[in-house]
Amino acid sequence: MSAQVTRRCFLKQSGSSLFAASFGPAFSAERNGLQRPPGTGKNWLVSSGGTPLTPTEYGDQPAGSEPLERVTYVCGRGEIENYFRTTPKPQNYEQNLETNCQLRARVPYTAIQELESYISAAEPHSSGREVRETLMRARYVLGQIYSFLGNMRKAIQHFQADYDLAVSLGVKDQAAALEKILGIVRFRRGQVENWVAHHNAQSSIFPLGPEARFTTVTDAEEAITGFLECLNRDPSDLEAKWFLNLTCMAVGKHPESVPKKHLMPVTAFESRENIGRFVDVAPALGVDVFAMAGSVIMDDFDNDGFLDLMVSTGDHCESLRYFHNHGDGTFEDRTSAGASASCSAVSACSKRITTMTAGWTSMSCGARGRRRYDTRC
Repeated sequence: MSAQVTRRCFLKQSGSSLFAASFGPAFSAERNGLQRPPGTGKNWLVSSGGTPLTPTEYGDQPAGSEPLERVTYVCGRGEIENYFRTTPKPQNYEQNLETNCQLRARVPYTAIQELESYISAAEPHSSGREVRETLMRARYVLGQIYSFLGNMRKAIQHFQADYDLAVSLGVKDQAAALEKILGIVRFRRGQVENWVAHHNAQSSIFPLGPEARFTTVTDAEEAITGFLECLNRDPSDLEAKWFLNLTCMAVGKHPESVPKKHLMPVTAFESRENIGRFVDVAPALGVDVFAMAGSVIMDDFDNDGFLDLMVSTGDHCESLRYFHNHGDGTFEDRTSAGASASCSAVSACSKRITTMTAGWTSMSCGARGRRRYDTRC
C-alpha cells in the first residue's frame, strides 16, 4: 500500500458524549503518520475529514529528509485516554491515588457498554452509508479498547466486522490497513496463548528458537495469510514483511514458508561480536511480575551492598514494586513492607543522585506530577 492509512482516517467526529470523545483529536502520544498519495512526491497528513494537511501543521520536517513511517497502531491507550478526559471527576482527584484508580478502571467498560449499545441500536438501520461509516468507526474503537484490555478474541471480532464494513463501503485503503491490524492482533493472541500461558526461558527472545515455537498455531496461521495479502498488495511494506517473517518463525516455518522476495534471513540480525544469547531468568530470580510496561531502577536501596530493584507499571491501579536482593542470586518481593506500597499510578521513575541525612537513596517518580520517596525498605 503506497499510502499509509492513519488512525485519524478511521476517526471522524461523531455525535454524543463518550462516543464522540473516543473520536476526538487528542492523540498527542500517537500522532498521525505521514501519508504519501500514490504517484506523487508529496507528503501529506490526513485529517478527520479526509482533507490533506501539509506536514508543517504537525511540525517542520528537516530539509531533504524522508518522512518516518509510523508503526501500525494497535494499543487502545489513546481511545481510553480520550474517554477518560470526558469522564466526570471530583476536584483534585489526581491527588487521591485510590480515586484515580477507580475512575480509570471503570472507563474501558463504560466505553464498551456505550459503543456496543450504539452498534445494537444502529445495525438494524445500517442501509445508509453514513450510518455504516459511523458503525465502522465504532467497531474500530472497540477493537482498540479490547486490545488495551488484552481480550484479543473480542478485538479480532470487532476488527473483522470493521474490515467487512470497509470492504462493503469500498474504502480500499482502510480495508487494507485493517487487514494488517487483524494480522497483528491474531499474532498477539498467539503470543498470549503460547508465550504468556506457557512461558519458558526462551519465549519471545529473538531469533526464536525451537523452545519458543507456538504449540497453538491457529491464529498465527491466519495472521500469516493476512500478511501475505498485505505484501501481495504492497511488496514494499516493511512492517508486513517483518511480521510475516516473525510469525513464520514462531510456528517453525521460517525460512521455508516465506516467499524468497519477502524473506528476512536471520543472518541479517547477527552481531559482528559473539555476545551469547539472552534467556529469561526472571522466574528463577523471583522477579517475574505480570504487569503493564513501566520503568525500572537498580540500586542499593537498603545499604546492604547488593543492588535491589524498584519497578513501576503503566497501570494506574498498581503500586511500585520493591525487590530486595538477597545477595545469593535471588530477589524477594518486599513491596508491602516498603515505601513503594504507597506510590501507585506512576509509569516512570528516575533515580535522583541525592543522599538523605542518614545515607539513604531517594528517587522521584511521577505521571502527571512529581513525588519523591525516601526508599528505606
